[in-house]
Amino acid sequence: MPDDKAGLNHGLFEAAGESDAETVGNLLEQGAEVDARDSGGWAALHFAAQHDNPGTAFVLIRYGAAIDIREEGVGDTPLHHAAMRGKQAVAQALIDHGADVNAVNAFSATPLYEAAVGGHVDLVKTLIARGADVDVKDGQGRTPLERVGEQEKSEAAEVIREEISTRHAERTKRLKVLRDHKRGTPS
Repeated sequence: MPDDKAGLNHGLFEAAGESDAETVGNLLEQGAEVDARDSGGWAALHFAAQHDNPGTAFVLIRYGAAIDIREEGVGDTPLHHAAMRGKQAVAQALIDHGADVNAVNAFSATPLYEAAVGGHVDLVKTLIARGADVDVKDGQGRTPLERVGEQEKSEAAEVIREEISTRHAERTKRLKVLRDHKRGTPS
């Protein structure tokens, strides 16, 4: 039986990596373990996140896959994998099912950090819109903006700068309203 389980799990990793949602479902029905790890520490959801086919991720999630399962060693979640590769559709599916947009890996990098470094601007925008922290620091003490600012002509850096500027303006406006309220003057 253990050999059967190992074979099913191996097939699950392959099917998830090939975005074959039907085979993934069949293997899970036959007893493959949804959160089993391969020899590299990846679960099937990590393989599914490499590809921009959310259907495979949906099947795994429906069968109870841990949405924020950590890759052994480096601690990447499936959302980290999608962010590194700019896989917008699967990243959105993961986020919609509760993936932590601020999950940190062993290097204290978040999915936003990975998407920004990879230059995946649309995904950077999605992550920010869904609450990603633009001020979080990685293991070297750098924010996503500081890291991508080292790259020449980074559109991702511009998106992050704009978000920081917007948040600063909103904070300043709230402080002004509070100050005026304390003074008894209308804003």
